[in-house]
Formats: sequence, structure tokens, C-alpha cells
Amino acid sequence: TLVRIPRHGWGKINSAHALGGPRLLVETVSNLLGNLQIDHVVIVSYKAFEEAIDALGGVTIEVEKRMVYHDNWGDLHVDLQPGVQRLNGKQALGYVRFRHTDSDFHRIERQQKFMRAVKERLKDPSVWMRAPQVLAAGLRHTRTTMEFEQLLALALFARQLSDDQIRTETLPVRNGPGTALLVQREEATQLIRELGFWDTDAYSYAR
Repeated sequence: TLVRIPRHGWGKINSAHALGGPRLLVETVSNLLGNLQIDHVVIVSYKAFEEAIDALGGVTIEVEKRMVYHDNWGDLHVDLQPGVQRLNGKQALGYVRFRHTDSDFHRIERQQKFMRAVKERLKDPSVWMRAPQVLAAGLRHTRTTMEFEQLLALALFARQLSDDQIRTETLPVRNGPGTALLVQREEATQLIRELGFWDTDAYSYAR
């Protein structure tokens, strides 16, 4: 996805972090979504993801199809059979990162599906008792502006939500140059308003 990165011109959205760290990434996303206020940042490394899933004891999910992909340069190795199975941290990371033969949209859907499976895993009382240890495992390789207690409270909140209380969305996009995508800003900011992230009376659109 191509976006305007403040003081750097156009670039892929993930390059904002590489160019200026969390501060520039927040500024970029905020500008993209009509000056949306972003209060906190959580940057989860691949290692943090793996260790958190391992601390959960793995996550059960149905793998939709045979997934095989090896990228030594990107340190991505995926070798999964189709069917319901419990994935460990490394396998789970491969599942959510896999894109070979798929589009970004398929990968996004798979990531959303995986997060729902994590929420189901947290409903297990034996797992929930280990929630502090799970968070601690993940935080060893995570950068965040949030306190440990805030993250634990969020996990408790997520655990109590029913499936019909969770809404997942993908920002509307259109084709850009080459294979790039461009966010449709007016539609995207309207979606953000509908989701209740700000008071519509105080809304101002960044041009």
C-alpha cells in the first residue's frame, strides 16, 4: 500500500517505520485517516509472536490448504498440511505470514481468523491462568508505550467478548501504479468514523 510519508514523499506504508521509527509511523497513519488520534503503539517482533504462542501452548486452527514456502533471505519457512491442528509459535508465524499463491487480502483474512482462534484459546481457564506469563514472554521482544497492566486488562477485555461483538474491517483501496494499492481516503475515514474512533462533530479531514 502506497501512502504519503511526512517529509519523505510517497512510499510503502511499512517503510514509514524503517525511515523514522514508531513516531513517523504514527504520524503517517494518523494523516492517512484524517488526523485520527493514536494513543499507543505496540511493535511485536516475529520472535515475540512465536514466544507468546508457545507460552499459550499453541493455537488450534484449521489450515485451509497445503502451504509450502521457503525464503532463506526473509527467514520464512512454511510447511503445513491442511486440516485442523494445533500450531506452535513458529508454525503459527508461518501461517499468518504465508502469501505464496495468495493475495494480501487472503493473508489479511487468515490473520483475522488466527486472532479469533487466539481469543478462543484464552477462554480455556488453564490458559488464562498463565496470561501474565504469556504476556511476559511476548514482551521480551516487544516495544510498546503501554504498561503491563494495561495490556493484561486488554487481554481480559478481549477474552470476555463474544464473536458477534468483534468487527473486523479492511480499509478500502484502489489500484495504484504497478502492483501497489492506494487507500481511498474519504471512504477510509468514513469507515473509521462509523467504527466510533472519534466524535464526528470534531472530525476534520486532512488534505
